[in-house]
Amino acid sequence: MIILKIKNNVGPGNQMFMFARAYSLAKRYNHKILILSEISAFSVRQNILQYFMLDKDIVKGIVRLDFTNNQYIYRLFRKFIFDGLLRLPIFTQIINYASRSRIIEDEPILENKKIYVIDGYFECHQYFDEYREDLIRQFYPNYELDTEVLEMINKMDSSNSIAVHIRKGDFKQFGRLIDDSYYEESINLIKNKFYNPSFYILTEDDNVKNQYENLENFTLINFNSKHKYIDEWFVMTKCKHHIIANSTYSWWSSYLGSFENKVIIIPKLEWYLKAESDNDEIMYKNYYMGGGNIYE
Repeated sequence: MIILKIKNNVGPGNQMFMFARAYSLAKRYNHKILILSEISAFSVRQNILQYFMLDKDIVKGIVRLDFTNNQYIYRLFRKFIFDGLLRLPIFTQIINYASRSRIIEDEPILENKKIYVIDGYFECHQYFDEYREDLIRQFYPNYELDTEVLEMINKMDSSNSIAVHIRKGDFKQFGRLIDDSYYEESINLIKNKFYNPSFYILTEDDNVKNQYENLENFTLINFNSKHKYIDEWFVMTKCKHHIIANSTYSWWSSYLGSFENKVIIIPKLEWYLKAESDNDEIMYKNYYMGGGNIYE
């Protein structure tokens, strides 16, 4: 058994990396997966895995510690389970710390009768490339898509659609912003490479929205659907080509995109290292170089 340990500060993109790593190990060593999530109404994040079509033959369930509206009871159970129970010697830990999240670590060999706890990020596509088609199938919404979502997907399918993810928000606070010139240069590159491209821009920044909302061939991805956050990510996967941010959110949209000859434009190394100062060139390559024809 593999227990996938989702902490309350883990964002959706990292949850997907963690699941992909757990899934690759489960497939190789014939294990089952139990997802244990401490994300609740008291968390800043949301549990995104519960909204995907995960393989029921391998994923035995998702246990969420949000059974109570009392934050003190919730914290007590969280501490007991995550900080106590899952650290007992009966469990074997497979940990990938944030500082090593883009460094490929040795493959553990899982034994049949042991219980493993996966805790970390595992942001290297090499861990799970051989199961990419399985992940495309599973990272699909398990609920009925709204009409506005389906209509946008149809438009993307009938044009040279380009997903553009411009991440601002908390990246301003943490000093992780990619220079705006990256997007300007990338859009110009696409215009020179493809006939009549249609750009679909996803951003949370109002200034960016104002900049693009009235331009020809530019469409803002902005839904009023119940599952807005997932829907907006999901439609990016349906674009034929991608201009991505230094964000796991857009990395996954490009990696899972199924257009055969897709082009993925990534931040140049110097921009990446400026925004991700605790990374290096090897981590840059481990993270970005997968899923399509890559342009820096």
